[in-house]
Amino acid sequence: MEYKARCHCGRVRFSFRSPEITTGCRCDCSLCVRRGAVLSSRYIPAADFTPHHDPRDLGVYLWNEKVLRNYFCRTCGIFVYIGDGENAKDYRVNLGCVEGLDPLALDIRIIDGKSVPLLHPPALERPFPPCGGRLGWGVPPHDCWHGTTKCLTARRIVDGSFPIIVPRHPPANSG
Repeated sequence: MEYKARCHCGRVRFSFRSPEITTGCRCDCSLCVRRGAVLSSRYIPAADFTPHHDPRDLGVYLWNEKVLRNYFCRTCGIFVYIGDGENAKDYRVNLGCVEGLDPLALDIRIIDGKSVPLLHPPALERPFPPCGGRLGWGVPPHDCWHGTTKCLTARRIVDGSFPIIVPRHPPANSG
């Protein structure tokens, strides 16, 4: 079957060929638990997958082994698919993006991602991914990860439970 998929705002679109989708999976690693997506139960070969045409619309998040490329829409933030490896030989898709498919109606199995060892456990203070200027104060889009601007820096303060956004150099008109 041919499936069409898109992010929430519709800017990122992709398609793939697959047998009829009747099952999905969820991973219990720390990243997947937080994003809560129902994933395709199998990897889709690159030959059967048509990724979004403009890579500038996609953000990518790498973590731990830095092998799986987690793609998301730069406009609405929705995670859309995972590319396995730098040149993406296979893909796993967010079934919530597939048009006409109800991922919560599928039989869902759990992938044991929690037992994959962390290569780089969280430090006491590590930078967040770019916030894109969505942290308030009317801050224009900028790249807080690399510290290329002086208006705001987002940091992850790990105190055992949750991240905290700490303003650094807020704009003068922040009131």
